[in-house]
Amino acid sequence: MRGLIMASTEEGSARRIPTIPSVESARLAFALSVVATIVVGGAFWLLLVQPTAGGIDFHHIDNRIQFAGSVDRLSGELNNVTLGEARWAVTASLAFALVWGVVGAALLASCWDAAWHTGPGHDLAGKLLGVSLAGGGFVAALVEKLLTLLSLTTTAGAVTHRNGVLAALVVAFAWIKWLLAGLLICAVFVLLVSVATRASRRMLPSLDPNLPHDLPDAEVERAAEPSGIGVCCSGGGIRSAAFALGGLSRLERPIADGAPDVLSNASYLASVSGGGYAAAAWRIAAGTNDLPSRPIIGDPSDPDRRAKLEAHKKRPGGGSMDLFDHIRRRRHYLSNGPGGVLRSLTRVVAHTTFHFFLVVTTVFFLAWPVGRIIVGWAVTGAGVQPGVLTGGLTPTPIGPHRWFPPLLLLVVAGVAMLAYLGEERTKLRSALDVVIRVAIGMGLLVFTITIVLPWAVDRFLALLPDGGSDQIALGGIYGLIVNALWQFAKSRLQPVARYLGGVFLGIGLAAFALYVMANAATVDGLLSSPCLWLGAMALLIIVFIFFNPDRWSLHPIYRDGLTGTFASRWDDQAGIVRPLSPADEPPLAAYRAAAGPMPVVCCAAARQDSGQTGIKVLSMTFDPHAITVHGWGQNESGRPVHSPYQISHARFHQRLPKDPVGFAGTRRAVDTAERTVGYGLHTLMGAVAISGAAVAPSLGRMDMKSTNALLAAFNARLGVWVPNPTHSSERSTTPRVVNMFKEILGMYRFDDPNVYATDGGHWENLGLVELIRRRCRTIICIDASGDAPGTYKALHEAIDLADLECEATIDLSDALNGELRSADGARPKKNYGRGAIIYSDGKRSDLIYLKAAVAGNSPIHIRRYAAGDRRFPNYSTSDQFLGEEEFVYMVQLGYDAMDRALTEHGHVVAEAMIAEREAAPPGR
Repeated sequence: MRGLIMASTEEGSARRIPTIPSVESARLAFALSVVATIVVGGAFWLLLVQPTAGGIDFHHIDNRIQFAGSVDRLSGELNNVTLGEARWAVTASLAFALVWGVVGAALLASCWDAAWHTGPGHDLAGKLLGVSLAGGGFVAALVEKLLTLLSLTTTAGAVTHRNGVLAALVVAFAWIKWLLAGLLICAVFVLLVSVATRASRRMLPSLDPNLPHDLPDAEVERAAEPSGIGVCCSGGGIRSAAFALGGLSRLERPIADGAPDVLSNASYLASVSGGGYAAAAWRIAAGTNDLPSRPIIGDPSDPDRRAKLEAHKKRPGGGSMDLFDHIRRRRHYLSNGPGGVLRSLTRVVAHTTFHFFLVVTTVFFLAWPVGRIIVGWAVTGAGVQPGVLTGGLTPTPIGPHRWFPPLLLLVVAGVAMLAYLGEERTKLRSALDVVIRVAIGMGLLVFTITIVLPWAVDRFLALLPDGGSDQIALGGIYGLIVNALWQFAKSRLQPVARYLGGVFLGIGLAAFALYVMANAATVDGLLSSPCLWLGAMALLIIVFIFFNPDRWSLHPIYRDGLTGTFASRWDDQAGIVRPLSPADEPPLAAYRAAAGPMPVVCCAAARQDSGQTGIKVLSMTFDPHAITVHGWGQNESGRPVHSPYQISHARFHQRLPKDPVGFAGTRRAVDTAERTVGYGLHTLMGAVAISGAAVAPSLGRMDMKSTNALLAAFNARLGVWVPNPTHSSERSTTPRVVNMFKEILGMYRFDDPNVYATDGGHWENLGLVELIRRRCRTIICIDASGDAPGTYKALHEAIDLADLECEATIDLSDALNGELRSADGARPKKNYGRGAIIYSDGKRSDLIYLKAAVAGNSPIHIRRYAAGDRRFPNYSTSDQFLGEEEFVYMVQLGYDAMDRALTEHGHVVAEAMIAEREAAPPGR
């Protein structure tokens, strides 16, 4: 049974796969965006700037009139301006509003598909939103200008408002206009970046003839008879890798004298995270054709092993005696390669610094204009002079130009709310609901800009000394104070820590935003220069269009370390293991026809909801046939059903990011025609690196709530964005910087071109459920997960998920209540047990379960070592630097546990092998 097992349901099979707009449409949209920008800029120059050459500054006149808010505030601001000139300035401003309103609406309506294409319903909603922003802004401008023309008059030869009521109404509609116009500018700016990003992407080349193009014949009826043997290795970092390596070493040897071995006769070798280190190490070393003529891992219990190692050192040709020796000597995977740990740490610091720099640069880009606005005529009109950093931004009382606009919007919301309460369920009530939401949102936004932010910046400035160097020094003092407070309070905050990370991040970024606003409000602040803001804008545009955030995540560093330790090749003639360079590692699809078990790497795909399973991730598997996300759909009655999505390796390989030079400046050929910076995601070790991405902004069942945002902001990102199987595409779907901000905000839409893939343990940490999904007749589960001793937490989670996802019951109650349980703190009788898997159709499979624990029947030398090392074998998953003795004893523990399990239950495995051999077609 080699095909990927899926539930055969017509309910989940017919689902529309969204497509992505072509490069040509994106390029056309980009050209239209550039033309629209030129048209709007030209209209602004002709209508409002160019008249200045004749001595009439229409832009200054209109700005003073619309934001005055009162008769007194406008008095004296328009010296030497006639009433006719003021009316011409207002009329020219209205004409300009018509231009940007029409151009903006047309641009968003015509280019929305090319920019995003989120589906027919969403596309229409997006176009309507864009048209509403432009149309609503122009209507607000029309009302404002008509009120202005009605309000303008002359008093003592000076242009002013007729009365305070009209002046207040004018400024209220002016704020509504500019809020909508500002949102329109942001929408057009994002659209411009989006279409430029899509236009810059490459068309997919023709399919690689060396890769299989077809998906497997995946439909297998749910009632199929269980068949084959599956082996799964749990997550748990290097601890799990060592224990699994010992177990696989025993499986590589005959069950008994004259009997075949289990590993070469197994159908599947599934793995999660750390267990994948060992599973992939064996599978890569075993090769993509026939299996080696003898075991390649090595026997960790061999009493003559030390002498054999000494003899091997004297042999010419280098290499390692076996896979166990190869991994033992290179187990500190972050130390491999040039520069060792220092180089890895340098890369981590460089990547994290660049990542956080982008985050704070984005905050600076957004906050700086707000600082200019709140100190300008529209809000305070204080006219802060050079060198002033004294907290004096509001020398005059808050006038109607600041409090009337938000008050009017909130009054409109209140009136609409009263009308809403008296309406039945009609279209009018739906329209009133929209009015209430928009009015309250805009009212709060205007209130923030005109009242809250000026006050906050005014108070913030009072805390800052003059001069940038003094500000930096004071920032260090504040940092020490904050750290002291944190050290005092952290023990009290620990119970709610996962909710506080995002709060701390928000407070920190808000403080930085206030600092930027305070600098922008003056001319001698550290960050006050307009050129600095323009430089930040240019940098962000370039980064958003061309940069892939996975290139500076921690994933490539992690994967390079894993490859340097666990990727090797077995030289069958010389009988030694040699290191394998990343460029020589075969693609995962190459194992499709290989002898021995099919590798199945279990990962997790992030999502926003937790429906069906209660976990905010979906199971995602990488095997030689395809990459699959096990999602959920609905049948005709609306009930949820398992709905898997697949992408072939050929299409997956095409959609990976392509670039001639990697982030570290190295060039690595991975195929005949191209070089990729896809971090080898098409290889087995690349999939294992994804499966081991323990630290990521998406943690599934270990969700850290708002602290996820803190992890993302500080580049604790071992996960990676990969092509989404739900999408078909004619071009590369390279992730961009917007994906980085999706990680910070926790936005993981299932219909995005890319899906965020992380540690399989975020969904299920044993790999057991995926073997149950494939209906293996016998499953051997190697569990070295980080459970507290005696809790079997990972196993219970797998039991729950097997029921929810596969409608299968795992019955291991006899073993758990018997030999696997310890009494009164004593060691358990055994560290293995036998159970059963019962499917919903009544069919059964056998389960042999091993746990990384020292049992009463473990060898005396292992029990003696455990007595001297109280942590053994429960080393922390975060401890990735096990000593040699710790590593060796973990391997020996795994070997012994598997040996005893096969001695007692080997007949179950033998029966499965016989049945599989009898069912195999002739010539297999």
